[in-house]
Amino acid sequence: MRKANADGTLYAKVDENDIVTAINETHGVAIEPHYLKLKKKITTLGNFTVPFLYKELKKDIAVKVEQDPEEAEKIAKHKSSKNAKSEPEEEVKVKKTREEIAAEKEVARLAKREETIKRLKEKFKD
Repeated sequence: MRKANADGTLYAKVDENDIVTAINETHGVAIEPHYLKLKKKITTLGNFTVPFLYKELKKDIAVKVEQDPEEAEKIAKHKSSKNAKSEPEEEVKVKKTREEIAAEKEVARLAKREETIKRLKEKFKD
């Protein structure tokens, strides 16, 4: 979780070390940062796919960068007070990039896979 402005731009970029730290905290697996191959540091909120290369193993890791809850609350309060004072603004829809769409699909695929594995473990537990 990162602090970001109202537009979703991060105040501090996410790099390989941050991703490795998150993996270690979440899954308890220690990996080296140089196995992750980011083309450039992540600067916005959203879902991303990060290549993982270890010897002959080549996989993509789905990374989700979320807003810090406290920061999101502050921004929401600021927006609500701003909207109360001024006229409502028009919403602008932004098209998602191919990378964002691919990352969202990858996250959904991995979640479905985890759910299937969990269900099968329960089924064959006996």
